[in-house]
Amino acid sequence: MIKEVEFRNISKGIVDTETKGIDQFRELAEQSLKMFTQRRQTIKQIITHDDKAEIEVDYEGTLATNLPNGMKAGDTIKLKGKSIFRMKNNKLIMIEDYS
Repeated sequence: MIKEVEFRNISKGIVDTETKGIDQFRELAEQSLKMFTQRRQTIKQIITHDDKAEIEVDYEGTLATNLPNGMKAGDTIKLKGKSIFRMKNNKLIMIEDYS
């Protein structure tokens, strides 16, 4: 069980979302499900080294709700980014998403 996992979303160099522990991560994931009617991530490249994996990803999602930044339900978000995964003792301990 992943109990000590940390998650950070970094957008334009600023951490805008952060969780510590599996319960906070699960809560964020469940909230995110409600924000989109559909989502797709396409992995473009995977790089692995020791306890770290990095993926380059194209992301596209259709909003289910209006956002504070002015985007409306039905609008499509398209991002290019990367995710970094770190392991310790064969367990996932950290995820960082960059866009």
